Amino acid sequence: MNIATALLDEIKKRGLDELFSTEEAISKQTVQAILETLRHPKGEATPTPEDKLRLVLVFYLSVPDTAITKEDITELENELKSAGADVAAFEYVRRTREISKMTLSIGGAATPVSGGGTGQAGGELFKGLGAFGNRVRILLSPTFLLLTLSSPSSSPTV
Repeated sequence: MNIATALLDEIKKRGLDELFSTEEAISKQTVQAILETLRHPKGEATPTPEDKLRLVLVFYLSVPDTAITKEDITELENELKSAGADVAAFEYVRRTREISKMTLSIGGAATPVSGGGTGQAGGELFKGLGAFGNRVRILLSPTFLLLTLSSPSSSPTV
C-alpha cells in the first residue's frame, strides 16, 4: 500500500470529504444540521472526536451571535462530550467570544476615528486612551529606564 492509497483510505474512513463539504457551506448550515452530521455521519464514515470538534468550532466561529442560542451551544457541547472530544478548546473559544461580545457592547459606539474628524465622543475617548497607553509603554520601555537610571540629573523628554 502506498502513501496516497493509505491517505485516501483514511479520508474515506473518517468521512473527511463530507465534513469538508459541510465546512465549505458552513454559512448555510443550521445547528440542527450540524448536530445531525455529528450524530449520524453519512455512509460508513466514523469521524474522530477531533474531526467533530473542528466542525463545531468552524460552525460556531462562522455564525453570527444572533443565530445561535445558549441552548444550542449547550447541545453542541454535550454532543462533543458524548463523542469523547476534549471540549476545552470549545470552552475557550466560547468564553473568548463572550468576552469579545461584552467588550463590543461596552465600547460599541466607540469606533476608531478615521481622519475625517467626524468621530463620536466615545471614539475620541479611546483615541486618547491609546495615546496614553503609548506614553506608558515608552515610559516602561527598557531603553527609557536605562536612560533614566544612567543620568539622574537630566530627565529625558518624551
